[in-house]
Amino acid sequence: MPQRPNPVWTVDFKGWFRTGDGRRVDPLSGRDLFSRHLLSLRLLPHRHAAVQRYFRRWFARAGLPEVIRVDHSPTFAGDGALSLSRLSVGWLRLGIRVEFTGRARPQDNAAHEPMHRLYQNEVARPPAAQQRRTDRWVRGSNHQRPPEALGQQVPAQLYRRSRRRYRPVRGPVRSPRGWPTATVTTSG
Repeated sequence: MPQRPNPVWTVDFKGWFRTGDGRRVDPLSGRDLFSRHLLSLRLLPHRHAAVQRYFRRWFARAGLPEVIRVDHSPTFAGDGALSLSRLSVGWLRLGIRVEFTGRARPQDNAAHEPMHRLYQNEVARPPAAQQRRTDRWVRGSNHQRPPEALGQQVPAQLYRRSRRRYRPVRGPVRSPRGWPTATVTTSG
């Protein structure tokens, strides 16, 4: 368990659902493991380009963690070298270490999963104006709900923006001379 904000962020897609107008959405959530501050909960299509664009905006706003902990979903992990996807290779290029939970082991991200259950019970049903309701729920979670594990402090009292600034990495990945290279697809 980290002793300060930002060493580890936990990131996950909560299972998809349909909004009141019938659209399928996949809530992407991110939390600082130390403070349990919700950094993001955004309804996104489960596509690489949309997720990558959103992470760029998120990093510009919140800075960078040292580690991102994720599961083996196709957006975060692939079948290639080191189980990396294009998204997780991009994180490595930014100096963020990628930490994968065990396959089919949600308990490895135990601090994150109960938040998803609470979100689903309080916001995701019934379908409605989901992003507005989600944003309101995130504000309440960060500023009004003191978890017992935090000594009855709300997450916003403990969280501070990361000092590691986001600086986009431009250009292709360069490997040392003589190393074999391969293109990493969205599925790794």
